[in-house]
Amino acid sequence: MTDGRPNEDRPDPNDKPPQLRARVPEHVADGAFSTGVIVVTGQTEFIIDFLQTVGRPHRVAARVILPHPVMPQFIDALGKNLGLYRDRFGDPPQPPGLPGPATAIGATGIPRESVEGRSGIRP
Repeated sequence: MTDGRPNEDRPDPNDKPPQLRARVPEHVADGAFSTGVIVVTGQTEFIIDFLQTVGRPHRVAARVILPHPVMPQFIDALGKNLGLYRDRFGDPPQPPGLPGPATAIGATGIPRESVEGRSGIRP
């Protein structure tokens, strides 16, 4: 039963979730250029290796480790941003001549047997 007062415990459906903001330290501000990615699933986390496949040997440009509960947020953010890109520019072009996941695996330093059958994703 209600007494006519608003329920302060119930979120307002018109409220938008707060925008996440973060400071970017100077030592990471330049970012890392990546032309491929490998995703490895661990027991408690996902390991995402962003690769530079220009030249030989290929190398990991950056490694990000996400706990399993964060991955759905990451996928949602990527999907939304890809949708915004497509709305503005159309489908992204396919980069020519990138190696397949099997070729890129050897460049990561991760033993092949620990990543075979995992998700090797190219842009």
